[in-house]
Amino acid sequence: MPSGVTYRVIRDNEKKKAVLRAESKDQAVEYVLQFQNPDEVDNVGPKSDPFDGESLDDSWSVDHPTDKLSVSDGSLKIQTESGEWYGSNEDSWPIRNMPYQKAKGNWTATTEMVVPNPGQLKGRDTNQFGVAVFENSDNYVDINYCTASWASGGQFLQVRKETEGTCNDKVANDYGDIKSLPTPEGWSGKDSVTLWLRVKKEGNTYSFYVQTEAMKEAGKDFAPFGETQATYENPKIGLYATLGQGANTSLVKFNDFTITDYEEGKDEEEVEKDPVTISPDGETRVMAVADSLLLTGNLRAEACSDPETNGGQDLGYGYSGDYVLFAVQVEKEGYYNINTRVASGEANEVAQLRHEVEVDGEVAGVYEHRTTQGWQNWIYTEAQPVYLSAGRHAVRFVYGSQINFNFIRIVPCTQEETEKQALTEAKAVVEGLSAKQMRVAQTTANTVEEVQNWLAEKINMHLAQKESLRTYALLLFVQQYPEVMESIFEGNPDCLKILNHYASMDSFFAWLEEACLSMGAYFARERDKKVNDIIGIAQEYIRENYMDPEISMEKVAMEIALTPPCFSGLFKKGTGEMFVEYLTRLRLEEAIRLLEETDEKIYAIAEKTGYLDPGYFSHVFKKKYKISPIQYRRNKNSSSKKQ
Repeated sequence: MPSGVTYRVIRDNEKKKAVLRAESKDQAVEYVLQFQNPDEVDNVGPKSDPFDGESLDDSWSVDHPTDKLSVSDGSLKIQTESGEWYGSNEDSWPIRNMPYQKAKGNWTATTEMVVPNPGQLKGRDTNQFGVAVFENSDNYVDINYCTASWASGGQFLQVRKETEGTCNDKVANDYGDIKSLPTPEGWSGKDSVTLWLRVKKEGNTYSFYVQTEAMKEAGKDFAPFGETQATYENPKIGLYATLGQGANTSLVKFNDFTITDYEEGKDEEEVEKDPVTISPDGETRVMAVADSLLLTGNLRAEACSDPETNGGQDLGYGYSGDYVLFAVQVEKEGYYNINTRVASGEANEVAQLRHEVEVDGEVAGVYEHRTTQGWQNWIYTEAQPVYLSAGRHAVRFVYGSQINFNFIRIVPCTQEETEKQALTEAKAVVEGLSAKQMRVAQTTANTVEEVQNWLAEKINMHLAQKESLRTYALLLFVQQYPEVMESIFEGNPDCLKILNHYASMDSFFAWLEEACLSMGAYFARERDKKVNDIIGIAQEYIRENYMDPEISMEKVAMEIALTPPCFSGLFKKGTGEMFVEYLTRLRLEEAIRLLEETDEKIYAIAEKTGYLDPGYFSHVFKKKYKISPIQYRRNKNSSSKKQ
């Protein structure tokens, strides 16, 4: 990863996908990784499918699959089961067997759908067959044929929009004659009805159209059926057929899925702006709207009445997980107090609202507050000290609750605040070091200077320039080891008492230099005895985490505070195996056990042993055992039956 770039990986094991979001100080780029078919990774838009094979092609994924979905005779067939997305119903009744594709860019999608026995379905709660564009089950727009006991005529066509679990129901109130077409066209007396549904995406605008058999016979084109706006970070388009919470199943057919007018597009615009300069002499405000580089989710600007800014614009409609990206240029390194200007119209007076400020991918401050009882009733959150090095930084405001956001305020700390915070950080970091990390440092350091440098990295390099803090950190570190204190310091005294005992720093360092000679010799003796401990720590970590697809030699090395090359050499020397060989052996041994003792599917076993892609898992398995996982299970089962 290049310097100055941070990233996040959002994995979806069930669908064998991963989203990699990379960010620098002034831009953000998103990559979608599709493990099912590497040839299609760059194709983020939907593809046509005539359904002329015996299965769905690789551009589709299926949500909640069962054996009720099939492809044959030029049709995608779905035998309906209970399920719906409306409101919170997805929690208990998820839609099953919904094939979907990635749907970025601009496009027009058309499908021919066959509704069976509409007369029998009329008035039943609640059949829905149609097309949905969605981010997830709480954020979608769809067009569908619906039946319900409460509806006039018992059956109708509709377009819906749901945002964060709240359904607006209809995206247009005036459907005219289209909504009630099933009644005048006499659908109830037919064995089946064919209708054509169309969705057009242009940026964040979705338009819906419908055509029926009667319209087609009369030479009429598709009729417009509503339009709405929706911002989806990773839009998907799916075909579905569900019977709600009812019990009468139906076989619904989709005879084709056609994409036209496709244009590759960006759902998030990459923006370059000059960074906000952080002054070392006074207050700096990073404005939510004017200074933002990137907005995610449904965030959008609105008129602001905050007296602190005399109007302007703030960011509203933010939900948990949304964030705003900024770039700042720090003129002088040091500690700065950072807080935020926010407002909330949350009705619950005791609700705990939350948001974060991140600097270069690390959480710099977590801010919690109550409602301000009004979306324009602004407050300052409590300031938190943060060390900023000179230079350019990426700053993110991350929503944890629905709030309005106006600006981030950054003010340099006073000298007293700086010294207090530096000492607090040094103490907190050293006392928080894990036993594993300290044992490793003991075995790899030759001198006390190396321990000091190691601690400086843990605490932050800016503290390494403060000799008193480095010494204090060192004493805290050594104090964790009574045997060292006994032999070098003649007991286990309080660190501050040691510092206060000497009239000057010169006399203290003269004493410390002598003590360091003894400490270096002690570490040297211990190193040879403790190398095996390092290997043991690493093996324990790998055994506990081999099922994590993201485990790597770098990650394990970081866990035990070694550089990857150093760890690689020690591991090979101590175990006789390279890291990858050891990890693969553990994974495949567990895979063998699961194949022999369970009936789990191959893709489930792959996931449980750390492989996102079942195809790659099978490749690794076959390379090792000269046989595929499926054939291994068959042979084992056959052998068991003979016995």
